[in-house]
Formats: sequence, structure tokens, C-alpha cells
Amino acid sequence: MVTGTLAEISADGDRAALKYRVPASALLARVAVELNGRECRWTLAVASDGPNPVELMADLPRWEGINLWRDAGASMVAMNRGGYVGSIWRHRGGLYGDAFQQSAQFGCLYERSTAGFLGFYVDDPEFRAKEILFVEPDIVVRWFPQVGLAPGASVVFPTTVLMLYDGSWHETAQACGGWYRTIVHPDSVPERVRSSESDSGAWMEERGDEYETRPGPAGAEMPPAAMDSFDDLPTHYQRTLALTIEFAFLCRQSRVPALGDEGSPLSPQPRRHTDGWNEIREDLGGTAALARGG
Repeated sequence: MVTGTLAEISADGDRAALKYRVPASALLARVAVELNGRECRWTLAVASDGPNPVELMADLPRWEGINLWRDAGASMVAMNRGGYVGSIWRHRGGLYGDAFQQSAQFGCLYERSTAGFLGFYVDDPEFRAKEILFVEPDIVVRWFPQVGLAPGASVVFPTTVLMLYDGSWHETAQACGGWYRTIVHPDSVPERVRSSESDSGAWMEERGDEYETRPGPAGAEMPPAAMDSFDDLPTHYQRTLALTIEFAFLCRQSRVPALGDEGSPLSPQPRRHTDGWNEIREDLGGTAALARGG
């Protein structure tokens, strides 16, 4: 890892700019910081200042030496699958979009004894590949794959919003949710779904797949949905009395053995609920069939 040397600081009201030089790589980096109430926005721009092309993989933010302690009741919101609150640093995080590692673009650390919260969310409207890590005592957002810069070229990385406040971790989640709704404009949730007391889950399987005979997830009210194509989805909806259904294993990697070597960060499970790339399974007809059947 290569770090820069602080060359200049400028400030104007609630805004500041920190300029760094990275002599080993002939790079110039600028971190823009803007304070807006309890939110502080961090944006990194990197420019090539040498005669040769440069490749870089940036970490922003990289907040080091976070002073929160287990014996003070420090906790974290671990965005693993559905998310839960646990002991601080218990969950390392990982690839954004991978349900087993980092299933959301936000995080929050806090001490129960003081009600002080350190939360953040990533203002990345393209939802690009990133690794969100919680490795004691640091928080790191790593942007991959590497970016190539021609001489004189530059790149701006998505903004990360830091929140420091007294209150609840819910406020960080709500801030991230508000950003998400602004960017994505999702359909509103019908009242019938909010009031539903009957739900179920099913794995999506190709008919004849070796996994077809496996029992469904714990508590599931219906077996794996075996089909030739996502066009068959309505048939599976009609077979159950459940009012809401989650169909899992939509992604390409969910039908193959674990990625990489055993123990690799990319292979924590034999099969993957999602994979961080979220490419729809071609063996079941891909996005076109999913649109028709869904």
C-alpha cells in the first residue's frame, strides 16, 4: 500500500480540501471534505502527474485507530445477509453486494454506554464494486478493480458520508435508505405486503439440478422451485398460500461450487445466495425470462 504526503490544506467555511503528493507513483490526490449538519462528505480525486501510465486501487475512506472499546459496550451493525447488531469488530465485512459479507452500503459503530455513534454510507449511484472492511481498529472502503490513468488523466471516486452523533444506529440506516430512494426511485411497498403475516422462501433451481431434491431453507413452507426457466415463476406462486415469497439464488454464481480455493474470501459457502456481481442466471433464461416470469 502506498500513502501520500500532505502538501496543502485549504478551508472555506464548512468546506476543506487536503492535497497529497504520492512521489512513488507520480500521483496527486485531493480529498474534499464538506460539513453539512451531522453529516460530513468525503470525496477523493486522483490525477496522474508523471510521464507514464499508472494503475491504482484506492481506499477511501480509510479511518484508522477508532477509539471504541468492547468493555464499554461497543457494538457494530454487521451487514451480513439481513444484518444484526453484534460486538464491535466481530464482522470483518467484505464485498458489497455479497450477502455473506457486506450486503449494504452503510455501516455503524457505537458505544452503548455513551450513545455516541459513528456511521457512514457510500453515495455511489452506480453501485460499483467495492470492499467494505472493518478490521480493528480501522474502517476501509476499497474500490476495485484497479483504475488505469494515462499521463495527465484523473479519476474521481464516489463520495462517502460520515455521521457522528448521539442517538441510534437507525439514523444511519435511515439516512442511507433516504439516499437509496432518491437514487433508485423504487416502487412503493403495497399496504397488503406491510400487513402480511404469511411469508415463505424458496431456492430457485433448474429442473433436474442435483440440488433440486434438497429440502428448502429452515422454516420454508415450500420446496425449492424447480423450473426450466424464470418463465415458470407464476406456477410456483400459485402453489402456495403464502402472501409474500422470497425467491433466492437468482445469480449466476449461485448454481456453481464455491469460488476460489477453500477459505478464500470469495468462497465462504458451497453455494452463494448472491455474489456481489449479481448477474442473473443464464441457465434459467437470464434477465428477459425473469422480467416475463416475475
